[in-house]
Amino acid sequence: DRKELLLRIKNLIAWGRAQRNSNPLTGLPGNPAIEAEIQDRLSRGKVFAFLYLDLDYFKAYNDYYSYRAGDEVIKLLAHVLSEAVDGHGNPNDFVGHVGGDDFVAITTPGVADQICEEVVSRFDKEILECYQPAERAQGYVEIENRQNARERFPLVSVTIALVESDRYQI
Repeated sequence: DRKELLLRIKNLIAWGRAQRNSNPLTGLPGNPAIEAEIQDRLSRGKVFAFLYLDLDYFKAYNDYYSYRAGDEVIKLLAHVLSEAVDGHGNPNDFVGHVGGDDFVAITTPGVADQICEEVVSRFDKEILECYQPAERAQGYVEIENRQNARERFPLVSVTIALVESDRYQI
């Protein structure tokens, strides 16, 4: 059927574009999709809560354990964030991966605090499994800094900045 073939081709093209704009590590939408989502909500006058997530002490973790282990931490945050948004958010909510250890979520103001609380709580608990028992017990890793001195870095944690469009001019 010609119509079905055309529809399948259009869907494949759209899927290909989405794949190019997704982060290869997490599969989450990347910067073009994030910007489009923000612009869409602003242009329609939709009230929303914008969450920006960043991992603290991630570089020290990466240096100590390896890039591969660091990738697992990034995937952990992507998973925890996605599940928190799915569990507390709304059907039109959005989760994106800016790159590196930076993520965003767009939801409604009424559920933003619950999402933040769950992300922080779950991440703080689940990140412990990414450490060896000794570092987990002492609560830090010790690595050589750029001045060749040993320095202690706390375990990786997550910081979330929250801006609500009904409270601030965006």
